Amino acid sequence: MNGLLVLLVAAMVLPGCADRAPAPAGPGRVTIEELLDDPAGSDGERIRVEAYLLVSPGSSVLTDRLLESYPPQAGSPSVWVDAPPPAGCLDEGTGVAAGTSWGTVSATGTFRYEADGGLGHLGEWTMALGDASLSCP
Repeated sequence: MNGLLVLLVAAMVLPGCADRAPAPAGPGRVTIEELLDDPAGSDGERIRVEAYLLVSPGSSVLTDRLLESYPPQAGSPSVWVDAPPPAGCLDEGTGVAAGTSWGTVSATGTFRYEADGGLGHLGEWTMALGDASLSCP
């Protein structure tokens, strides 16, 4: 009798479980190198990436490396990101670099790629991270 009761309860509960949508997946983790090597492969995807952030007047970008200069410059292609920089993990420029900051961040957002550009400030970028949030790694 107990076995029959268990079967009846399971028959009532399990079909309801099948109607539930799966929980949304979190952002896919990619490396900045993977992103820059194949930007079309991540277009429209919600991603999480660790990269260098360079913030200067008129731009805020993610990149795989910073050039050795003062103030630093983004090396290679870069990804426009429109999000406030995190407190506590960026170096702040002084003198000629006032208003510029840089460092490593963890960035989460929706990645966009347009081969002909049109993204970011003044449409100058081919890659952008929208709805972004930045944190210290």
